[in-house]
Amino acid sequence: MERCPNCGSANAVRGWQQGGGGGPFTPLGLRALARGPREVPVRGDALACAACGLLWDWLDAERLRAVLLATGTAETRERVWWGGPPR
Repeated sequence: MERCPNCGSANAVRGWQQGGGGGPFTPLGLRALARGPREVPVRGDALACAACGLLWDWLDAERLRAVLLATGTAETRERVWWGGPPR
């Protein structure tokens, strides 16, 4: 299970940024034919560690939760759970 390097939360998700960085983030684990939001805007500059190479950025967490709950697979919705069962 992925953990956030900043806060240790187990709700970290893998994905990719379009345009090689700076573009919107698309999480992995979405249903292929699901209708609804699929991208989450990124808020600004990324941070990188010169010692280990970790790269991270910030995005709208509420929008990410909405994308995952609306279009995530059952497994994704169950794993990334915020105080109630997946819909």
